[in-house]
Amino acid sequence: MFKATFLLLALWMGGNGYDYYIFDKPKFQSNKQCVLYIMTHLTQINDHVSKQFGDNSSTNNKFWCVNAEDLKGRIEKTRHIQL
Repeated sequence: MFKATFLLLALWMGGNGYDYYIFDKPKFQSNKQCVLYIMTHLTQINDHVSKQFGDNSSTNNKFWCVNAEDLKGRIEKTRHIQL
C-alpha cells in the first residue's frame, strides 16, 4: 500500500504574496503529523522562513501541510503556463 508523503509549505507574509518556501525536511506520513509539527515548532519554523527571505522581524507567516505528489503536479502545471 502506497503511503502519501506530506511536506510543509510556507507563505512568507513580508512579500508580495508569491513568496513560498517548501521545507524538504522533515517529511511526514500524515497530514496530522505535519499539523502537530507546526503547532509544536511554530516559532522556529516561522523564524526560519522569515530569515530565508532576509526578514529579521517576527512576521507571522502562513503554513500548510500538502501532499507531496499533489504539490509536484501543481508546480509542473505552472511551469507550462505562458505569461
